[in-house]
Amino acid sequence: MDLKKKVRRHIEELTRLAYERGYRDGAQSALAEIEKVAGEDLAKQLKDAPASLEAPAEMTAPDVRRRAALKRQKVQQRKAKPNGAAPKATTVQRCIQRLIASRGEARRDEVLAAARSENPSITSQDVLNGIRTLTRHAEIRIDPKEKSRLLPSGRRVEQTPAA
Repeated sequence: MDLKKKVRRHIEELTRLAYERGYRDGAQSALAEIEKVAGEDLAKQLKDAPASLEAPAEMTAPDVRRRAALKRQKVQQRKAKPNGAAPKATTVQRCIQRLIASRGEARRDEVLAAARSENPSITSQDVLNGIRTLTRHAEIRIDPKEKSRLLPSGRRVEQTPAA
């Protein structure tokens, strides 16, 4: 324990001196070298350790992989609907795109009504998430003057050339 404190104190002093003299790169390379030596020393210690310590380390690797596979499987199960229905986000996005394609614009309350006709459990938060996703993918845009109005992406009315 004393040796660790002594080494740390010496490293801090060397680093401080290097910084004071403007040897930032030198201090960084010195720290990198110290870390490398410490890593090699740790590897040597682990190699010299008894075999009984290595067995649990070997046992954990398959367990970690098994947990990761279970987690992936749960996520996939969550996404699959039991009755074959589409996820809420997909339903909302499809409704937004359908309304914009038919009328050239869509209103948030109309999107909510259309989405609820397909899936009654859809909330205004689901609509907001769908709008955010489509906006992020530049498939739609929000009217800057009227926030509840959704417009198709592309050239804005203000940008169209005058005839």
